[in-house]
Amino acid sequence: MQAGIYRYLVLFLFSSTFTLTASSQAQTWLHMDQPFYVGGEFMHYTLYLPTGVDKSIMVAVSLYDEQGALQHQSYIKRTAAKSIQGHYRIPFEAPSGLYRLRATVNKPFEKDEILLVEAMISVYSDELLDNPAINWSQNTTAGNFELASDLNVTMTIKSRQSDFHPRDTIDLIVAVKDSQGNAIKGTASISVRDQQLLIDDADYGKTLFKGTVDLNTLRSATNVIQKHGSLRDKLDQQLLTFTMVEGQKMYYATSDAQGEFYLELPDFYSNQALQYIAHYNDDQRISWKKARLNPLPKGSLKHTQDVKNYLVESRQRKLIYQLFNQIEGASQVEERPQTFMTPADQTIDASSYPFENLGDFCREVVTQLKYVKGKKRHWYFRIFNPETRDMMIGTPLFIVDGQMTKDFDFLSQIDFQKLLEIKLFYFNETISDQFGFVGFSGVVVLNSKEGKLKVPNAFQVQEFQVFGLQLPLSANISTAVDLHHPSLLPQLYWKSNLTIDKEEAVVSYAQSDDKSDFLVEVFFQGDDGRIGHQKLVYSVR
Repeated sequence: MQAGIYRYLVLFLFSSTFTLTASSQAQTWLHMDQPFYVGGEFMHYTLYLPTGVDKSIMVAVSLYDEQGALQHQSYIKRTAAKSIQGHYRIPFEAPSGLYRLRATVNKPFEKDEILLVEAMISVYSDELLDNPAINWSQNTTAGNFELASDLNVTMTIKSRQSDFHPRDTIDLIVAVKDSQGNAIKGTASISVRDQQLLIDDADYGKTLFKGTVDLNTLRSATNVIQKHGSLRDKLDQQLLTFTMVEGQKMYYATSDAQGEFYLELPDFYSNQALQYIAHYNDDQRISWKKARLNPLPKGSLKHTQDVKNYLVESRQRKLIYQLFNQIEGASQVEERPQTFMTPADQTIDASSYPFENLGDFCREVVTQLKYVKGKKRHWYFRIFNPETRDMMIGTPLFIVDGQMTKDFDFLSQIDFQKLLEIKLFYFNETISDQFGFVGFSGVVVLNSKEGKLKVPNAFQVQEFQVFGLQLPLSANISTAVDLHHPSLLPQLYWKSNLTIDKEEAVVSYAQSDDKSDFLVEVFFQGDDGRIGHQKLVYSVR
């Protein structure tokens, strides 16, 4: 009997473990504002993460073309909100094709990224209209993705108007309730677009995409920008040095025995130039790990009559906006000032001195930077540290217009009249914060007036463009229209973070000059994880 009890106990524990593991899988949702896009248009989206993960998480949203080449990437930090909002302006010159939008996170120092959700995005170019080889097929049943809401969620969308006209202010009322009629709190995203923006394909004409992620894995995701790379010529374990060109702040990573490394960077916006500085081997190169993508099926981009009509209207809109000296689309990206440079311990205005070269300046003017003669009659630079009241050990690192060197023969003969400023770093706290171990002997930053000085014997540098945090939008689309300018919008309205915490929520927006049938689509995620999805169509005549 004891054996039987033991056997059933083992089965119970196994089944309990299995149930616990299976229940850790959760859904993610991606809501796009349109089922396809044309070059020059803004792409807007909201990513809904599972409930039960409240920590700060850094999400990378990457856009790949049909060949799998990375076209754009934005990092978005999810803090207290249940969802994250993103956007990307597709370049006017973007070629037509089926693109792939992927949202991923990383675990600290893990090789493979964790996929949250993946969407197939159709992008069209106006130039398709000039291609006689394209066969524009007739439209069939539109494949717009239909989502069944949770059975105990009732979602309604109502309008305060019964008649709709161009440039009217449209008020929509959104309510979400359970089966007993009680309001459900949560967050919603709303898109309003021309109903003709549909593609007759259930796979590549969707606006809603579902993913699956393990909750335990998501809870351990990092909240910093992490880059995974590898050395081409590994020299066992070694310390790698990187610097942001803007500000020359140093960052470090340690490679493993296989030459792989993980570089953590601070929060920064947009694109930045990142340099790898090779200290050990001038031929040493690094490469960044790329996502593993399955090839996309060929011929998947749909060329329907509705798409052709939309491209014709898109071209006409662009011409109209050109006449008014405007760019179509109301969304504007904010500029975020950022600095990576710690204030120098001493800054010298080089234009105030009439010396011929840097060596003469340091011999004649009393500063913390000294140009002294050594025992073997060689001249070299040293920095005096007022904290210790002594010379710093070793010779300082020079950064000349972003190029690092210790070639003192070259430095001493630099044309002083070409220099704009000299920045000296000698306090331990400043050096540690800005440069780390490479600034042990002090750092001198020389900025020239033109920023183009050529430095012989500079440290070997490999430069990359890296993507940073997404810049925020200054305005949502579309809240107002200008009476003196056309209002012809590819995306009529998008709101990505509507909070529903009462009986109902109201959104207001300005109708454009377009006359058509407009589709309102709302996706909702409750604070408890329940989802809702509803649509409404109204006509503007």
